[in-house]
Amino acid sequence: MLPATWLITSHPLWAVVTLTIVGLLGFGPALRRAYWHPHDEHAGFFTLSAVRNLFVLFALERYTVTTVLFPAAVAVACLMLVILLICRRSAVGTGAR
Repeated sequence: MLPATWLITSHPLWAVVTLTIVGLLGFGPALRRAYWHPHDEHAGFFTLSAVRNLFVLFALERYTVTTVLFPAAVAVACLMLVILLICRRSAVGTGAR
């Protein structure tokens, strides 16, 4: 899908926008599970993913929307998921773990 978007629009930004939307839609099942079963998701995994994407941002040579959009969006989504996990775990109480 990514190359097709790039070929149709002949602009890499639209390919990155499409990739970012599809990537963020993939967080749907994790968000649902984090809300209903917060003790079953691993906050450490999403924390490491957020940190990794922050390192990706720091490693960029040039900052453009095309280069920053995907890693920034994934980092923010991961951080939001970790915050959701922390809030829901405190609201639900002690879980299986």
